[in-house]
Amino acid sequence: MRIDSLDVFDDALLRAACQLEAAANAKASPGWQRHRNRTSNLQLHGEPYFGQSLFGQALDCFRRSLSIRQSLNRPEDQITSSRLAVAAAESRL
Repeated sequence: MRIDSLDVFDDALLRAACQLEAAANAKASPGWQRHRNRTSNLQLHGEPYFGQSLFGQALDCFRRSLSIRQSLNRPEDQITSSRLAVAAAESRL
């Protein structure tokens, strides 16, 4: 997948995350859980950046993932995973 395609997808995913958070605050529809799980996987979209030594872009994804996971009260292992990804990217900048 090309990096510019990842940027477009990443931006769309972040917008969706914001909309889903707003929906959660308004007692969202039954489809919320399915979308919530997809949104928490933003971290996965930072991995290609990391693999290509684009650590700034990876860090941005990882930080957003951490923020979203924390705001959605995801399980601690997911939050820890995002924290570790952030630390790894920061150490390479």
